[in-house]
Amino acid sequence: MRTKSFGRLLAIAGAIASVTAVSVSICLNPPSAVKAHALDRERMQSLQQIDLTIRAYYHNHQGLPERLDLIENKNGLSAQSNWRDPVTHLPYEYEVMSKSTYRLCADFSADSEKDVNPYSVAFRDHHKGHDCFQQDVNAE
Repeated sequence: MRTKSFGRLLAIAGAIASVTAVSVSICLNPPSAVKAHALDRERMQSLQQIDLTIRAYYHNHQGLPERLDLIENKNGLSAQSNWRDPVTHLPYEYEVMSKSTYRLCADFSADSEKDVNPYSVAFRDHHKGHDCFQQDVNAE
């Protein structure tokens, strides 16, 4: 009988531990926060892609494009088709500031994470809501 009781006790303890672990995980990392950070990582990757494409355009044409839809990829299709917010599907904001500087803006779901991709340096630190990044094609 003792073995049977011990087995039940062990099963109950295991179930409690499992429920506690899942509850703590959800409290520390709620699904909504995980989704918000995933969307923001997607936005940062898009902004990085736009930035690299604008820089290539600048070096090929000795000037910034007036609008993002003027940039075409190698197949002659507008590259802007990928440059839309993953939630609103609106294009990212682009504004020419001077001959070599421009601004890219996006609407972020959350403040930036501490451990974001180090390769997206220009767009790594952002705030929740509308945030803009001024870029200079002559800066590295």
